[in-house]
Amino acid sequence: MRGALIDGRTVLDIGGSLLVIMGLLMLGPLVVEVFYLDGHIQHFLFSMALVIPLGLLLKFFGKGKNRFGRKEVYLGITLGWLGAALAGALPFWFSPGFVTFTDAFFESMSGLTTTGATILTDIEAQSHAILFWRSFLQWLGGIGIIVLFISVLPSLGVGGILLFKAEVPGPTHERLQPRIRETAKTLLSIYLTLTGLQTLLLLMGGLSFYDALLHSFTTVSTGGFSPRQASVGAWSSPFVQMVILIFMIAAGTNFALYSHAIRGRVNIMRRDAEFKFYLAILLVATMAVGISLYASGMLGAGDAALKGSFHVVSITTTTGFTTADYELWPFFSKALLVMLMFVGGSAGSTGGSMKIARILIVLDHARLQIWRFLRPRGVAMTKLNNIAVSSEVLNSILGFITIYLLVFVMGTLIMAALELDLISAGTAVAATLGNVGPGLEMVGPTLDYHAIPTVGKWVLSVCMLLGRLELFPIFVLFLPAFWRRY
Repeated sequence: MRGALIDGRTVLDIGGSLLVIMGLLMLGPLVVEVFYLDGHIQHFLFSMALVIPLGLLLKFFGKGKNRFGRKEVYLGITLGWLGAALAGALPFWFSPGFVTFTDAFFESMSGLTTTGATILTDIEAQSHAILFWRSFLQWLGGIGIIVLFISVLPSLGVGGILLFKAEVPGPTHERLQPRIRETAKTLLSIYLTLTGLQTLLLLMGGLSFYDALLHSFTTVSTGGFSPRQASVGAWSSPFVQMVILIFMIAAGTNFALYSHAIRGRVNIMRRDAEFKFYLAILLVATMAVGISLYASGMLGAGDAALKGSFHVVSITTTTGFTTADYELWPFFSKALLVMLMFVGGSAGSTGGSMKIARILIVLDHARLQIWRFLRPRGVAMTKLNNIAVSSEVLNSILGFITIYLLVFVMGTLIMAALELDLISAGTAVAATLGNVGPGLEMVGPTLDYHAIPTVGKWVLSVCMLLGRLELFPIFVLFLPAFWRRY
């Protein structure tokens, strides 16, 4: 039976609601501007005056009995993120620190997707409100503007479930509460708790409230924007660096584990295969980088351990904070950090890239294929936490990794065609597709993305969005069948 075409009213309603929320959230940097009086209040007033009425207009045309099907949700999610990035770019565009709209959009998309790649050459020359906004964008993107949308608006029924599944990164989407809206609220409460706790600890470490809050925003979101040009390296305090390191690990952990722990199921973290594999990767990589740095004679044992562990955690969780110029490190250390860009945090965390769960499942699947050479008639299934992984999930994961690597190769070729050297091109794509931030050479830890050609910035912006929404919700829009009646 042939059904209806895509319900445009639903898409308009989702997009309009997100724009209104984005406009209202600009009250945050307005408060900062009023406090610091940097003379840039008009940038946010103009932006709100454009975004909120447009959002209300879209909601007006989208009012009615909307239909939340998969097509409407996937189109709404993609256009909603694009709309949010455009709205977020307006204050940047109106401020003197951004020359072109391309730069403003790049910074906004980098913020919302928690990538942390910046075009700013002098971060500390920007106003307090602008720096607050770019960090706040990462905090919003970390919890997911759609999850925030679900948690604060009335229950959307099956539409809320589809929005949640399309938004929360990872191969599986665990419902922590019977109602999807309650699940979104649970995630948001955990997110707020981590943000508040880290802010308090950084205050104890000597940071101002402004610096502590902004670094907490961009740590729990695994975003990596810093209001300091030297990033976390602006503070030589081991306490400050260890606090941020610990919270990066926490942000890269599946938030569902925290929910279970709160309800008394603490042992679940000790038994969870993904969590154990996640910690094992961090430990082994830290030891490898630390030994490499110490053996090279560049750093003493203590500094090698602290700087090595900080950057391993920062890159693996796709946060992107830095305390040193790892461009100067031994080739082995740099190569390992690049490989970690493809790993990412746990499923259900704020981390980006491929995710630990997918890698663990693929490794177990590969082990089974080798085992079947020995026992071709044997019966065994790929498992995670002793639970069989369905063929549907396994195929989805294999497809995701295949498409992810294809996008990486194509993006690298495009950037190379724009006259970037191969290392700069490859790490720029890996760092944006994985939502990491800094790469090597032209986009190294002490540099930025301002020298990337205009076309390249748009290509990398697309990579950021593809990485944040995990490919499928966007690529499905390019299937002819998506636009046909069924």
